[in-house]
Amino acid sequence: MRTTIPTAVLTLYLGLVLHLTLVAFPIARPPVNLIPFRTILDDLTGDGRGFLVNFCGNLVGFMPIGALLPLVTRDRLGLRACLAASFTFSMLIESSQFALGTRIADVDDLILNTVGGGLGFALLTTPKAVWGPLTLPATTSNVIRRQWRRPHKARSNAPSLSVTARGSIQEGDVAHRASLRLGVHQDAVPHV
Repeated sequence: MRTTIPTAVLTLYLGLVLHLTLVAFPIARPPVNLIPFRTILDDLTGDGRGFLVNFCGNLVGFMPIGALLPLVTRDRLGLRACLAASFTFSMLIESSQFALGTRIADVDDLILNTVGGGLGFALLTTPKAVWGPLTLPATTSNVIRRQWRRPHKARSNAPSLSVTARGSIQEGDVAHRASLRLGVHQDAVPHV
């Protein structure tokens, strides 16, 4: 149940990428580039369109593989597995483009797509490594309670507010429970 949404998003993403790279935008007699870094250097020294479309597009276009694949698998894939998956999927696309003869087969796309998958993995794992695992309540079983309490007779008539939120997150076999309590007490209410 926990991997249903990431699996659906990854499946839709893979279908979209296959459509964009194999079906959409056909080219008559496309060239083939088997020299590493040739297109990358041309993009970096060109007019900017190639840089944006090819260089950035290939990097950003494959970041979802590196970000979604660890969320879909139960054994929590590492960087090497995400790089291997990005490389394999990119090789499938480039080989198909070469065999179909309708798109440019480029070894630089293979390089950029693999790096993009690694960047996606880094974006997924870096915040967790820096700030720790997510511990906020994120399930539908969250309970929010509001309590209005009457103040003591000696104090002003302003009520205080107390909000309690409780929930749990399931990570594999481990359940994390969290509770948050906010309150505005009589002393914190400004006097007018």
